[in-house]
Amino acid sequence: MKTYVLILSQVFPADHPRAGEPTNFEEKVLCGLGKSSGFEPKIHTMRSNYQYWRDRFVLINKGDACLSIRKWSGLSSFNSFSYAWIFLMLAIIVLTFSVLSSFAPAVYEAFVPQGYGVHIILMVLLYGLHNFNMNVLLGKERVGAQNVLFIREIHEILVEPHSPVA
Repeated sequence: MKTYVLILSQVFPADHPRAGEPTNFEEKVLCGLGKSSGFEPKIHTMRSNYQYWRDRFVLINKGDACLSIRKWSGLSSFNSFSYAWIFLMLAIIVLTFSVLSSFAPAVYEAFVPQGYGVHIILMVLLYGLHNFNMNVLLGKERVGAQNVLFIREIHEILVEPHSPVA
């Protein structure tokens, strides 16, 4: 059975009139389902991606899928793991470059233009950080901001090519 995860915030966001206060969303949703008491029942949650969730709740209500309610604990643990992963991949690329340049220089030179090894490593780092931050925007349901940045990135690459440095 397919499980859909609904992540609920533990506190109201900074731009909310009740910023920083506990939401008690999980408890309120459970009250709305008749699984708990002590809070005002909550039977809805506002989502910017209504169609996405509407389709899933049709399946959940028919019994063809399951809903898993989880609490959003912030980005701190996610951030540290993601940054560690980016730097681990960077270390693997640096190690690969070092081994290839020492033991198989012909292979290294076939893939890495002369003098561009450091540039490629820096691009890998920037690309990893860029993708991580774009995914954070998506995770925060800031799809519009993510789309604007993506279109701007394509524009910079395709529409306004910069002249090569001589």
